[in-house]
Amino acid sequence: MNQPNHPATFLLDSNIIVKWYHDEEDSPIALALRHDYLHGACELRLADVSFYEFANTLFYLQKYTPEQIIARAQSLFGMDLKIYGFDLVVLRDALDLCAQKNIAIYDAYLVALAKRENLVLVTADSKLLRKLGPHEPAVALRALAKRSDETKE
Repeated sequence: MNQPNHPATFLLDSNIIVKWYHDEEDSPIALALRHDYLHGACELRLADVSFYEFANTLFYLQKYTPEQIIARAQSLFGMDLKIYGFDLVVLRDALDLCAQKNIAIYDAYLVALAKRENLVLVTADSKLLRKLGPHEPAVALRALAKRSDETKE
């Protein structure tokens, strides 16, 4: 998932971090990405809104108590990921993306942030990726697994 001496830097959609704490489709790929981060093979970043989306998803799964959700959020916060706070300039760009691509503001904000910070957004949301098209800085989680497999050969 990386190039020697130049670790890749990714902005994570909240659906990726949910996979770290809740076993679902492609959780092993998400966990491999986390492993790479913890071992210095890549850099991972989050927008502050991802914490709310993460907690919201776990809450509505109805499998976790509030205490369990807080514990998972503390674990996530303890990973020392770079976290981007709210930015009005990014919001303005995100609103333009909403209109252009017909996507939710939460998703558009992440894409706009990725553009501004020269990052690649990693998501498991195939519908979002279809709406964005190939010219936006976003990649499917599964594509990272394929890249990783190719570099091992």
